[in-house]
Amino acid sequence: MTNEQRYLGTHAAKQVLGVCGATLRQWADSGLITSFKTPGGKYRYLIDNVISGGSADTRAEELQRPATEKQKVCYCRVSSLGQKADLDRQAQYMQSRYPEHTIIRDIGSGINFKRKGLQTILELAFRGRLEEVVVAYRDRLCRFAYELVAWIFHQHGVRLVVLNEEEGRTILKRWFGCARKTYNMALEALKKRTAHKRTEAWLKNRFTRASNVSKANSFLLDTPTHVRDGAIADLMKGLRNEVAKKRKNGSHAFEMRYRSKKEVQSLYLEKTAIKKLIHADSHSDFLSMYPTHVTNAIFLISKKASLLNCRGKVSFDARLVMDKLGHFHIHATVEKDEIPSENQGRGIVALDPGVRTFMTAYSPSDNVAFQIAPGCIQRMVRLEHHIDRLRSEISLLPPQCKGRARRMRKAALRLHKRVSNLTSEVHWKVAQFLTDRFQTIVLPPFATQEMCSRTGDRQRRIGKSTSRKMHLWGHYTFRTRLAMKCKERGCDLKVLDEVYTTKTCTGCGWVHDTIGGSKVFLCQGCGLETDRDINGARNIFLKHHKRLMGGSLPS
Repeated sequence: MTNEQRYLGTHAAKQVLGVCGATLRQWADSGLITSFKTPGGKYRYLIDNVISGGSADTRAEELQRPATEKQKVCYCRVSSLGQKADLDRQAQYMQSRYPEHTIIRDIGSGINFKRKGLQTILELAFRGRLEEVVVAYRDRLCRFAYELVAWIFHQHGVRLVVLNEEEGRTILKRWFGCARKTYNMALEALKKRTAHKRTEAWLKNRFTRASNVSKANSFLLDTPTHVRDGAIADLMKGLRNEVAKKRKNGSHAFEMRYRSKKEVQSLYLEKTAIKKLIHADSHSDFLSMYPTHVTNAIFLISKKASLLNCRGKVSFDARLVMDKLGHFHIHATVEKDEIPSENQGRGIVALDPGVRTFMTAYSPSDNVAFQIAPGCIQRMVRLEHHIDRLRSEISLLPPQCKGRARRMRKAALRLHKRVSNLTSEVHWKVAQFLTDRFQTIVLPPFATQEMCSRTGDRQRRIGKSTSRKMHLWGHYTFRTRLAMKCKERGCDLKVLDEVYTTKTCTGCGWVHDTIGGSKVFLCQGCGLETDRDINGARNIFLKHHKRLMGGSLPS
């Protein structure tokens, strides 16, 4: 096929790609699709590099196969051209699990039934030339009328396989249940003194070896041995820690508690269980856990896969955590190489943490002062008010409304998770911005716990509303994350005190003892009027300029 034949007009391109003319022009303007304009003013679009084996060519190839040959296909779809990398990952995953199947790709909305890939599958089904269709999720096939499409396949003898995420979730939940069961059985043996030896090796041999597992508990053998061994190791580690505390402090009393499914759960993963990649290319996001024991236990790590050192290997054992919302997280320690900042060796910035504004920055090298996330705390406060309202309503529910109370508690957990995600988003984006732009970062300790504490000789001077906002920002957590990012990118983080930096005028040194919660700093000595946080950020730099710049002050 020549290049002229591969270029389609606007109407034909809209039909093949399933988009409108405005979207086509936007793709052409942004360079996502190759196009040119004819002397007559008509646009022509090169769609082969967009669908790459997906729509028109694949459709013709599939329909021209012998009528006696039934096909097995894997259908992959994304909604827009900007998700083409996700489409490639879907195809790679499908090809790894079903190497004999034909891959059909589509780029288009899930509510658009004019997709060429979908039409190809339906035409093959109507002609009796389709045996099996595999999709990753239900909505990959279609957003609406899924039952109707499934019924059509059933009427024509086509088997529809949905590799939905519940398959992996069910396996992982079973692992957590078996680990909890093993932990509780071993703890019961210790409490009732039926264990002949209070050693880790004896307990592992008694409760995890196949020859010693009873028929009633034979379901435990479906879980990898290392997972159940890890539960025994967790029990003995906790017991040793409590015994050590008892020896150090004779009045220390403890009781080992059974594990409950209502709490946050975790299980041990050996490093060899998560180092194998399905694909070794640079875009692969799939990690395999215990591939020889459970072939379908595929854990998908999205864009954060680099944190697990996917291109190398996990050098240490890890833990798989399931929170109260049923979300799974892998906690792994990895070795990361230093990535120098593009602006390394240039720029210094002093930060003044706050409540109404997360951070205020002053940079003498760039001669600039700016605020970071001003007023954003109100969004998190609003979500916290919703959480308070839910907890209040839960406390007023009668005992017979257990189902409603459970759903409301889960809704409160989701809101709390949302607040936590918003805070983490601010932390990581600010850390990335600062390490990209500056080489030296000055940050005060900003001891939130000390300022909000009511215990001790020091009397707390801030109200409960301000105290709650300070905890929402998580300044100490930000400091640890910024320190990690600075170490990773070769930047210098200086943690220096901020005593009297807000009260002191940055122009003449006059001390404003009654500034309180005022947003504006008005100096009665020299008449300077400026934002209090910018005044504080500049004073933080000036207070430590000798240590930072060798004694030279900015003009």
